[in-house]
Amino acid sequence: PQLHTKNLQMELDLKPSGERDLAYLITAVLALSAAGYFASDAARFPPLAWFCAAVGVGLLWLLVWRAASFSFNKWKSTRLYKAMRKVLQNIDQRAGELGPLKALIDSSRLQHKYREFAFYRFYRDYVEGLLADAKLTGQEATDLKAVEDLLQLNEPSAKTIKRWGFNKAYLALIADQRLSQEED
Repeated sequence: PQLHTKNLQMELDLKPSGERDLAYLITAVLALSAAGYFASDAARFPPLAWFCAAVGVGLLWLLVWRAASFSFNKWKSTRLYKAMRKVLQNIDQRAGELGPLKALIDSSRLQHKYREFAFYRFYRDYVEGLLADAKLTGQEATDLKAVEDLLQLNEPSAKTIKRWGFNKAYLALIADQRLSQEED
């Protein structure tokens, strides 16, 4: 997953590898064109036409399979993310009570990048929820670290998400350009 922050929006991207798919598509078109060329005249070795057609059709099927697989795995990632949110709503969000969340994560059979995508989305929402009151207590900091450890997030990405959350909370506080005693 790729993290981007702009205009206080945390964007998490999960994109298919477009360069490889483009190469497959170009190769498929060239193979099908060659098949048409070799099949157009009996003197041009028709078995090569069949081979080129098979390669072209095979690559097109591969592209369809990859697109369907990506969409299905992204859907499963979204289901995991929603299930994680639901589990967290049902527990008290304390570090010692993350057993149901751990059980859900352990039972997930998603591929690595799709699991990470769900984890980063969940962590982003968790940080935003903890900072909704514009402060982070010691217990909340402990809980945040416990969730971070449970999800096994890499440190730079976790820092980016925390920085985004703190910046968003801070800018919401100073939006009226006045700090009250409580906000200060």
